[in-house]
Amino acid sequence: MELRMVWDSGAADAAAGDVAMGVAWSDNAYSAPDFSVHGSFTHSACPGTTACRAPGVMQSIPLHEMAMEVAAEVAGLPPDLVREANMYKLGDQALGGVVIGARGYDWRLPEMWASAKAAWDVDSRRTAVAEFNTRNRWRKRGLALIPTKYGIGVSATDYHEGCTLGVMPDGSVLIRHGGCEVGQGIHTKAAQ
Repeated sequence: MELRMVWDSGAADAAAGDVAMGVAWSDNAYSAPDFSVHGSFTHSACPGTTACRAPGVMQSIPLHEMAMEVAAEVAGLPPDLVREANMYKLGDQALGGVVIGARGYDWRLPEMWASAKAAWDVDSRRTAVAEFNTRNRWRKRGLALIPTKYGIGVSATDYHEGCTLGVMPDGSVLIRHGGCEVGQGIHTKAAQ
């Protein structure tokens, strides 16, 4: 599979980071020995845009997921089974030369995937969705599980960048961590 991505940088030279991260994480959670990716950017008369967290990643992952959906449809298999069969396994080499499970790069996705499917009762919910869709001509429902492989605050040489704790001379404490507060209460947990 070959993936070619072109970012519109607008009138600014601001897409290099988007291209770099989009290419680096475009494999998502899947091992595909024949996968290759190429990224570039172009200029247009549009204003330049500013990337947020994970620039380029959220644009490249859906492209790989679309390929998984097509492969499942062609094979006549449920997309979940195609995703599971193609997930990285310990020892596989990801883009950029990272070996899954080596040097502290913990790989829990297969266990998390199985746990989520069981906890969310995916099989019976999928059956209920199929029954609903059979009974309703115009209204349809769907159910999708999509894994994501993404490292936050990781470098090519060290995956042990959890947090640092500093105790100041006056007794106050400074905690720095690489987490992103998105409503899960990570700052509260760190303070406790």
